[in-house]
Amino acid sequence: MWPLTPLNQALSIAILLLSLALGASMLHGRALKAERDEKIAEIDYMAREAQAFNERSNAIARQTNEQHIALVESAKKTAYANYLKKYGDNAACGISVRLPNMPADPSEASSAPSDHAAESVGVLTRDFLDRASEAAVMIQACQQFVVKNDLEVE
Repeated sequence: MWPLTPLNQALSIAILLLSLALGASMLHGRALKAERDEKIAEIDYMAREAQAFNERSNAIARQTNEQHIALVESAKKTAYANYLKKYGDNAACGISVRLPNMPADPSEASSAPSDHAAESVGVLTRDFLDRASEAAVMIQACQQFVVKNDLEVE
């Protein structure tokens, strides 16, 4: 065999050092790959959780909307039924005849009754009662919100 000369020793040391560097580089690459895979798994988990949260939120919003609509419809029916029970079909809030505005001095009173007083009192319509019941439900919801959140009312 050839005797080991200083040049051969230097080449052997260089090969050994380069082999160690390659091994360290491969280990570092595997560590980085494992870290990357861990981050990818975490991001996938967060995406699945966000999707599940979005689906739950949409379901709750849909259910709340349906319950609100049902509550408004129920309030409309109840208000209209109570109105009909109390005042009948053609009454205007229970007032069947409205007295005309009387002047302060009896001598100024006209002998003919005015028809505009009867025209100013209209019959309550279904639409008006629907809007009134919606407003009542909204006011009640706002009051519950204020009470639930301890808000100050000015």
